[in-house]
Amino acid sequence: MFEKLGIEPKDFRHIGTPIDYVAFKGLSNGKVEEIVFIEVKTGNSPSLSDREKEVRKAVDEKRVRFVMINLKEGGE
Repeated sequence: MFEKLGIEPKDFRHIGTPIDYVAFKGLSNGKVEEIVFIEVKTGNSPSLSDREKEVRKAVDEKRVRFVMINLKEGGE
């Protein structure tokens, strides 16, 4: 799986739900080239759940952002 995606195993982070993994390609080398959301399917039903489809749609539509929260400043 890692070779197929071209991502080092230590760049993967398990989330579990609604998506199994987020991979930060290149993180272990000091430069993030790409952030990849990964859903792993087993068995005979490789289709996405409605929640997984919503995540994929948000990514496809570029409805993704980065937020930093500083708790020393009250988290505003």
